[in-house]
Amino acid sequence: MDVFYILFIISICALQFSECVENEPVCSKFPFAEQTLERMLRVEAKVDQWDKEMRRLEETSLSVLEHRKEKTDKQLQKMRDEIEQVQDGTTTVATIIAFNAYTTVKGEYAHNQTLIFPDVLLNEGGGYDPATGNFTAPVAGLYHFTAQVCNQHAEAMVITIMHGEDRLAISTTYEDKYSSCSSTSAPVIMEVGESVYIKTLHNDNYLQFDAYRRPAFMGVLVQGRL
Repeated sequence: MDVFYILFIISICALQFSECVENEPVCSKFPFAEQTLERMLRVEAKVDQWDKEMRRLEETSLSVLEHRKEKTDKQLQKMRDEIEQVQDGTTTVATIIAFNAYTTVKGEYAHNQTLIFPDVLLNEGGGYDPATGNFTAPVAGLYHFTAQVCNQHAEAMVITIMHGEDRLAISTTYEDKYSSCSSTSAPVIMEVGESVYIKTLHNDNYLQFDAYRRPAFMGVLVQGRL
């Protein structure tokens, strides 16, 4: 940059000198010096402006490169973490498991009887068996289940959500004069092959179904794991 500046000034001086020699009668010493100084100052100002623009361009380029490097480093770290999770067996499985079934069969149910919901609206993953009322986990993970039952007036309906032999949640429905419904739900960690089902807990249960009441059993895989 400095060499270019010096050569440019020398060129201007040479031009001015040649002009003065050719037009000697109208060229004097002081106007030539003033014009040369003015041009030198303009050139110096332009050179300074170029330096500033080059510095700004350099700073902008460095900022963009630094931002891209930071973004790339984050993406690489995310990929490394995902690879480590797969290698360690701790990554989650993006699998859709869900079911929704109901029953139109009303009537009396004895104590400790499994409720069967044969009418299936959804059975993604095939874990629910409408013949037995059991849901069997096709993959391990965190599940969430909900059961709704309705009672005949002056008759109770007591149920529990069972995970194997463990009671996850209990619900009682009873009305003296009217029929009503109640629901209960629970999350549970399941391994492959474990089952969840609905069972009665009262001696004289009466399950009600009509146009405004529908007993149902549903569940969904919240998060699976390998």
